[in-house]
Amino acid sequence: NFIEEPSGKNTAPAIGLAALHIYKKNPNGIMAIYPADHLIKGQKEFNETIHSAEMMVKENDVLMTIGVNPTYPSTGYGYILFLEDKSVNVESVNIVKNFTEKPDKETAQRLDDLESSRISNQTESLMNQTIKQLQKNRSETAKQKSESALQNLKKIQSDINEIQNQFQKNTTKEMASKFQKIMKDLLELSKIQESLEKETRSMPRNSQRLGEIAGKQQFIQDQLIKVISELLELSKETFAVTPKIGQGIGMANNRMEKAKKKLAERNGRGAANDQKSAMEGLNSSILAVSQSMNQMQSSGSASGFEQFLKRMQQISDQQQGINNESMQLALGQLSASLKEGLMGRMLSQQQQVQKSLQQLINESKKSGKDGLGDLNRISKDIEDVITDFQNRRYNRQTKKKQRRILSRMLDSQKSLTQRGLKEERKAEIASEIIYEGPSGLPLDYGQRRNIAMEALNQSLKAGYSRDYQTMIRRYFNSLSKIEQTSAKKDTIINE
Repeated sequence: NFIEEPSGKNTAPAIGLAALHIYKKNPNGIMAIYPADHLIKGQKEFNETIHSAEMMVKENDVLMTIGVNPTYPSTGYGYILFLEDKSVNVESVNIVKNFTEKPDKETAQRLDDLESSRISNQTESLMNQTIKQLQKNRSETAKQKSESALQNLKKIQSDINEIQNQFQKNTTKEMASKFQKIMKDLLELSKIQESLEKETRSMPRNSQRLGEIAGKQQFIQDQLIKVISELLELSKETFAVTPKIGQGIGMANNRMEKAKKKLAERNGRGAANDQKSAMEGLNSSILAVSQSMNQMQSSGSASGFEQFLKRMQQISDQQQGINNESMQLALGQLSASLKEGLMGRMLSQQQQVQKSLQQLINESKKSGKDGLGDLNRISKDIEDVITDFQNRRYNRQTKKKQRRILSRMLDSQKSLTQRGLKEERKAEIASEIIYEGPSGLPLDYGQRRNIAMEALNQSLKAGYSRDYQTMIRRYFNSLSKIEQTSAKKDTIINE
């Protein structure tokens, strides 16, 4: 079936239109999206990846995205940033935090150099040596290798932070230069508009030059339309393009249109009044652009609302952590005492999220900031989840509400960031998706793995890069295999 768009509206509306047609045929259907500009090599591996993604979607009710590992620093592609914590302990499946804009060439190259640096290779070697020493029960040697690896990881994290800070400075400088160009163009248009208004006001009603004035007014308006197009593109990168800027330019464009009509009616004085109002609109937008630039430069951020967004991100991360911990309850393999302790801890965490979120909403209302989207509507869901935890109850409805809470938090962030913040560092791209379901696990698996899983989660929350999070997971997976081998031997001896 071919579905023809009424008009081209880019990717998202095209996907939405196709989704509606699929939903009408099968409300439970699974939809895959394949952009037409992809070169796919390795058909067998690709088919296996798609099949694995399909199974993941069927069993977990999630949206999957498939990425490829970058082989060179590219400024032509965006990157996928993952959460440090993950609810599915499968090496190649990760929870997406957000999609980031393309890095500049310098940042992409520095990150690529760091990935292949001596300290990176040495750290990976130390991690592998630690695993081998543990397998041979040489705990002291393993400890030494592990401590050396940890020191290297700290140094790598420091390097990444420095690259991220430099990227933020570069981005702010680049965005400021774009705003300076906009302001320069608007100043020039305001100057020309002022001169034209004076010329129009001094002209007799029956002057033959009113047509010439109308032509000049059309030229100014055409240049303004170009500035508007540039601002629309800028608004996709930053929300420093404020409503005040849009109001001023909108007023200028509207008054220019009225001035042309009055010139056609040979109403020079009326046209001059509209031209003066157009100039005032331009000056108003220039002031708003200047204010955005000053705020950008003082905060050192090209996106604006930096602290506000940071707090929103922290709250979302806290909710994600609660949702991830809840998966242990969903497996239903915890003892009564462990379940009681987990419920109590999650209750306290959910109440803290509720408190932090309410403070943010109240501050937003006082400061006049908008864009919180559905956050005001999730209070009921949070209250219901808290009530379930208080009653030591966790069911499918609780899980659904938790997902809805997090989804609306992330939607609110996206509405503010408009396609994500460019300051975010380059992230590792997802590779093949493989998912193994929980069937066939021993009855006490959840309890035996609880301590190891908590240690793994703590390690992943330490802020290390994606590559070293992968190493840490491999390390804990190896520990798990050792534990399972030991358990099998114990079973044979007991028998």
